[in-house]
Amino acid sequence: MTTSGAPTEPVIVLRDLPVALFEASSPQWGDMLRDYLFRGLGGADQPFGVDDVGRSVAALDLLRRSVAAARAAEPAADRLVVEVTLVRASSSDFAILQGALDHARQLAVAGEMLALPSLPEVVVFRDWFCDEVLGQSAGAPPMPWEFVPRIDAPVEVELAEWDISIAPPDVEPWLVADDHHRIIGASSAAIALLGWSRGGLVGQRLLAVVPDRLRELHVAGFTRGVVNGEHRLLGVPLSLPALRRDGTEVAITLTLSRHAARRGRAVYLGRIEPEPDAASAEQ
Repeated sequence: MTTSGAPTEPVIVLRDLPVALFEASSPQWGDMLRDYLFRGLGGADQPFGVDDVGRSVAALDLLRRSVAAARAAEPAADRLVVEVTLVRASSSDFAILQGALDHARQLAVAGEMLALPSLPEVVVFRDWFCDEVLGQSAGAPPMPWEFVPRIDAPVEVELAEWDISIAPPDVEPWLVADDHHRIIGASSAAIALLGWSRGGLVGQRLLAVVPDRLRELHVAGFTRGVVNGEHRLLGVPLSLPALRRDGTEVAITLTLSRHAARRGRAVYLGRIEPEPDAASAEQ
């Protein structure tokens, strides 16, 4: 608070901020800014310099503190109303953060950074809160977050080359996805179970087989596992629904394993055994 009629610091309200998606994505943004800074210090010509990266980090740190405060008040919530008081960071810092992360992602797609590029939904999420800061600073009302899957996002990175010997027999249902969220292999049993053709399924983003209500959590979990190295679900059978091509669902038990691929890449093998009731319904 201020006295003597002096203006208070602007307060930005982020409505329905998704906790899981933020906590998975925030470390990746920090990694991208770090790599971007080191690349610039190494002499690379970049549109955002050291001071810009510093302002970006200040904006991201402010957002992290604001989310942490809201989380402390509602520890069980999966959506938060976050109040961001623009102190020690300005709305223009969020514009710089947005621009620096955009350029860093372009470099990551081109293979010029250690950090992997953010998934399209993570980019949209980042653009949402940056645009909210800029818009509300100019007098616009808050607009709540709404998850919109980008299933048909273009392929930006070559599909990983993988060793077929890691796969179970073709009569067992399994999928292989790479570290950029693309399905790169599928057994005949999985294709039949999910109602796709082989040529139709391979090359799709994983969201194509994830029911809509689970897609945001899936993006958060994939980001956490692939980018941040948190593989808590590897080897743990999970009962969940898979989405068929026709929009219906099938109950499966998913068991994930991670495998090294060529050129330093990684792939994920998912066994998708239909649960007993689902298997009997197929017969």
